[in-house]
Amino acid sequence: HGCDITDFDQVEAVTAQIMAEYGRIDAAVNYAGFQRRTEIKDLTPDILGPMVEVQLIGAIWFIRAMGNAMAAGDGGSIISTSSLTAWNPSAGQVGYAASKKGLEYASQIAAIEYGADNVRINCIAAHLIETPMTAEIFEQRLLIEAVRQQTPLGRMGSVDDIANTALFLASDEG
Repeated sequence: HGCDITDFDQVEAVTAQIMAEYGRIDAAVNYAGFQRRTEIKDLTPDILGPMVEVQLIGAIWFIRAMGNAMAAGDGGSIISTSSLTAWNPSAGQVGYAASKKGLEYASQIAAIEYGADNVRINCIAAHLIETPMTAEIFEQRLLIEAVRQQTPLGRMGSVDDIANTALFLASDEG
């Protein structure tokens, strides 16, 4: 099941569809992201708006819809993906990083609000992961090698690393 996370009605509709089909939602993962590296001096509403819509506003709609469905049942686990850019400022990242930082804070509030209903809320703050969104960055081999050398395991993280972390958080052991 998929939808445009920025469209409140679509998020509500897909949640209702899942509930009608399965009767419950045990785990939900928000991995939606959009980045357009732009320095503040060059930002326009057309550049900033979509990043905030996807990573913050859409994420809140997702947490709300999934949290309400889980709270009406036996609880569950909601997992969103943040980014280390929320913690490591760099030029051109204000829209993306600020949205991810906002997502982390919204998730903390959601954890407080939904906790009594046995709904767990977590964020995975990923480092640089190779995806279609980051493909251009991964073409810069010297940069990637420098990042790789600074990581304790001496390797870049992968989409599988994020998926396995989400799987753990969604499990009873999480």
